[in-house]
Amino acid sequence: MIAARLAPTALALAVLLGMSAPASAQPEPAGHAVVLVADSVLYADWSGAQGARPGRRALLRDATGGVLDTLTVTWVRDAIAALALAGPRAGVTPGAAGLRLEPLPDAGAGLAVRGHLRVPLGAGPETLDPLYVTTLAEKQVATQLFEGLVRLDSMLAPRPGLATSWSVERARHVFRLRPDAFFHSGRPVRAIDVVATLERALAPAAAAPRVEELARAIEGGVAYHTGKAPELAGVRAIDSLTVGITAAHARSGLLAELATPAAFVVPAGTKPAPMGERELLAAQSGPFRLAGVSERAASLVAAPGRVGGPASLDMLLLPGPSEAAIEFELGRLDLVSPPEAIARRILAGPGPRPAEVTVEEAATYYVGFDTRRPFVSDRGRRRALAALIDRALAVRVLVPGRGRLAHGLLPPIFDVEAPPESTWVMPRAEAERRARGNFGGAAPALTFWVPAGSEVGMRLAEFVASAWRRAGLTVTIVERPWPAFQRGIAEGKADAFYWSWFADGPDPVAFVASMVESSRRGAGGNRTQYSSRAVDRALEEARSAPTGRAATDALRRAERLALADAPLVPLFHGVKVTLVRPGVSGVVLDPLGTPRYDAVEVR
Repeated sequence: MIAARLAPTALALAVLLGMSAPASAQPEPAGHAVVLVADSVLYADWSGAQGARPGRRALLRDATGGVLDTLTVTWVRDAIAALALAGPRAGVTPGAAGLRLEPLPDAGAGLAVRGHLRVPLGAGPETLDPLYVTTLAEKQVATQLFEGLVRLDSMLAPRPGLATSWSVERARHVFRLRPDAFFHSGRPVRAIDVVATLERALAPAAAAPRVEELARAIEGGVAYHTGKAPELAGVRAIDSLTVGITAAHARSGLLAELATPAAFVVPAGTKPAPMGERELLAAQSGPFRLAGVSERAASLVAAPGRVGGPASLDMLLLPGPSEAAIEFELGRLDLVSPPEAIARRILAGPGPRPAEVTVEEAATYYVGFDTRRPFVSDRGRRRALAALIDRALAVRVLVPGRGRLAHGLLPPIFDVEAPPESTWVMPRAEAERRARGNFGGAAPALTFWVPAGSEVGMRLAEFVASAWRRAGLTVTIVERPWPAFQRGIAEGKADAFYWSWFADGPDPVAFVASMVESSRRGAGGNRTQYSSRAVDRALEEARSAPTGRAATDALRRAERLALADAPLVPLFHGVKVTLVRPGVSGVVLDPLGTPRYDAVEVR
């Protein structure tokens, strides 16, 4: 069942979504009528000439149009198709009236010609509710399924999403919705849904992990989010297709926050809690709709009414770049981002040469310390451990051509000068002196956690462990599958770990805050559980500063203070080079790591 969390070890989660176009565009019910249900077999008025054949899948809908299940054709005789039922189902009875089948896109041999795209996914999603996604893989899937008022392009500039246009007068933004925007259930997207979405996102009861910046961007957002106001003052439905949203202040970054997953629009009436299966499937309004999730892939099909782009999309779970590269070479992936050495081999190989697409990621890869752990709770010890890592050598050796040495927290795309390293890096000689003395005899055996399948992460863990061992410390590398790795970090089991943070938008203050602000501890982005009043105050000054220069000065101060406390060690900013097989065009990468694939053409 697809609920708030998707079990990554399930053999197959065959809950599929397929919604018809709005009723106004279909005077007759879509699909094929069910004529009989008997002996765990469903019989439908669906012939071979109409596309029925063994193995073809179809959605089973009840009389109201709701999805009951996805079934597979077992045999076809004349004008009747038989589909097996795996046991009793609510609403599927011999006397049930109004049942219909809606065929899913044919997965036969001709599908690749019509547009079947296959891309890698680095980890299994545990949730697809956009309000609760926290990992990059979850955002990558949710971006295909949901839509916000606006979206960010490859230069992080806002572009129309569900809103066809908007106007701004002082702090008030007025958005005009697309009249042809529909949820995949067939329900039209209206202004009341936008209002309800933002109220749901900021409701205290929702306990959403990454909405602080959204709350700060909307007038009255913080008061509503903290339970000090009964309503969200800055958001109003003007008419059925027009929404007014007032920014909290001129530099609030409202448009960027409206492009984050938490602001992806869902139907009014959705509770401030993780969506259940039926809610999740009906709430989608993006370029694709979910067709299934298993331990191997997330399968998507084109949303109703979408013009152009792939008819279907498989996001294949391949935790390591080497595994993905092998699949690409075997012709089972259409694009891949391999390490430089593997990319050179592929490009030099026989056959048509893949195209290369490059983007500098708005991301920072780092070594984090869990500041709750007894030994690394001490600032001086963290600083010494950080100084023992030769960051420049690590980047040069471990990610050649795929990473730019980090001189601070912010990636270059934000164009904010990093604080001088002399202000936050402990001298190497001092760090070695402390380590030689075993930190006064206090150093325990340290654990360094890394997600299974991450080749860079494992090599980095070995590099760091080697440096610390040379200084006399005992270090154990712990490799865990992604769900167990994520839980272990959340539960405070690791002294140190390898992680990365991808920006949600173009705001540098939000990026730094996500990594080190105390309110973002845990799933909000601050995985080190670090807390500093001085850093929090500097970030608040940056948000409320009257000028851009004042905001930058406050932000650099916050960054310098945090780096000097060493809750984490910034290593590199990613440079993503993607190889695209011949016959696939229109791939546009995105600095946030969440590209959309609805404009890709597959031949």
